[in-house]
Amino acid sequence: MSDALKGGLHAEKNIRRVLAASFGFDDLRPGQLEVMQDLLSGKQVISVMPTGAGKSLCYQLPATLLAEAKGLSLVVSPLIALMKDQVDSLLSRGVRTAALTSAANSAEQSEILAGICSGAYDIIYVAPERFHSQRFMSALRSTPGELALLAIDEAHCISEWGHDFRPAYRLLGQAIQELRPQRLLAVTATATPEVRVDIAKQLGMSDPALHIRGFARPGLCFAVEHCGGPKDKSPRIIEKIKRLQTENKGAGSALVYAATRKNAERHATELSAAKVRARAYHAGLDDLHRGAIQDEFMNGDIDVIVATNAFGMGVDKTDVRLVIHADLTRSIEAYYQEAGRAGRDGNNADCVLLFNHGDVRLQEFLISASFPSAALLRSLWKLLREQPGLRQEELPDFNLPGSP
Repeated sequence: MSDALKGGLHAEKNIRRVLAASFGFDDLRPGQLEVMQDLLSGKQVISVMPTGAGKSLCYQLPATLLAEAKGLSLVVSPLIALMKDQVDSLLSRGVRTAALTSAANSAEQSEILAGICSGAYDIIYVAPERFHSQRFMSALRSTPGELALLAIDEAHCISEWGHDFRPAYRLLGQAIQELRPQRLLAVTATATPEVRVDIAKQLGMSDPALHIRGFARPGLCFAVEHCGGPKDKSPRIIEKIKRLQTENKGAGSALVYAATRKNAERHATELSAAKVRARAYHAGLDDLHRGAIQDEFMNGDIDVIVATNAFGMGVDKTDVRLVIHADLTRSIEAYYQEAGRAGRDGNNADCVLLFNHGDVRLQEFLISASFPSAALLRSLWKLLREQPGLRQEELPDFNLPGSP
């Protein structure tokens, strides 16, 4: 162990040393130090911190510190966009980091796996689905040092009680038993008491240290505006963004959230026609296209992203001064996550929901589309049992609800 670490990995002086040297910050935000100290001392930790409170630093800084002792850290994250943003930031700070995702081709993935085996990385980002891969698990078992830290970002995704449940997160409990990481952190912005209990249960945590911060964001101004209908929304969006640009003299960026890809494309097109630098972002675009749009936004080449909920989780752009929801979200937790992307630099920002009663019916439709009826599933099961070779395009129309 290096001389710098002899005072203890969890010592405040070591944390603040890395904070200044690797991240260029003068001070920590409230709650960060306590999370880091518990984690580095070997405790299992669940941390619930509001969006913009610096959750990612709670595992990035300890991982950087642990790298000095030749330890590998693994970060589980649900979205490629989230991973890309954090990996780019860490690489710019000299931290040996990579993301093992479907965005990498087979040669790139093989190179990253070889790097894990040879100790070439300090931090590896993966999606939860990656734990299905025996090549990946074998590479982790072959790493020359210990698995010093396993950090699970957006940990509410592991819970069926969470607002964004993702079944692949259920793989993590088994992976933890097999890999036995020295330190374990689950972090999220939104977790009810029931979700926190479920997180601990699913991850096999025994008496984890809980760090719960308030969810208040005093710098954000929330407002709801009633609209006459869908045709009324784009002019409202254009007017608000134009006003933002005028009042801020071109500084600051904006996010517009829409419930469907069609709505996102329409609002982006009308913003572009109004001479606003805007792009649509949704899951219907390929990974390369989405990555390019995210880069343009982060670099300031465009001022507005109009997105579905496929964009934004964990993306740290500090100058977002306005978040507009053109449609209702499916839950209050999802709204909090998305609106919370405003004002991450600590300065004031506006969050506006454009509401029409028809939006409620749209969300009801989307919810019903996510849960087909038992009768429909029985019919589909019977058909596939009788004709197991059927391809998707050969299936008859079962009146499946589709996205509008």
